[in-house]
Amino acid sequence: GDSGVVLYQRTPLLFALADSLSKGKPGGSTAANSDFGSSATLRLKSNRTTSVGNELVGRVVNFKGEAADGRELLASDKRAIFSPATLQQDLATISQPLHTGFTAIDALTPIGRGQNMLLIGGEEMGLLDIAIDTVVNQGREGVKCVYVSTNGRHAEVEQRLRASGAMGHTT
Repeated sequence: GDSGVVLYQRTPLLFALADSLSKGKPGGSTAANSDFGSSATLRLKSNRTTSVGNELVGRVVNFKGEAADGRELLASDKRAIFSPATLQQDLATISQPLHTGFTAIDALTPIGRGQNMLLIGGEEMGLLDIAIDTVVNQGREGVKCVYVSTNGRHAEVEQRLRASGAMGHTT
């Protein structure tokens, strides 16, 4: 089947950057606009799912949810990529702090369990070191982590997390 990167979904339409286009196949292109290169507007017959669960802990997956090491993912649970958003009233109140291990961060911009942390900045700022040290520190508190990397240094991140023993609680 066709594959691509989802850019935006507004039911019943899904906008994706397609790897390839095949008209007439389920999930294939219903309309393509050459002004946008390989961009296409796709209408999917069913919602795509991705693997979830404890089987993913310690594994590295790509943006499509596929194992980056080439080994088969044995996760038995699946979840729809697009599901209804949780209503604000159904979210639990954040009442427990998540300690990063960095006093300055914990004091100036405290993070609660259930929140996420986004680090943005230049290469010279040491953000990779902060992120990895924070993930390592979470293992001491029994917190499972999902590390998302967009800088292209995936192998280095994985190696450092494995060397520190943090992959036991990290995907």
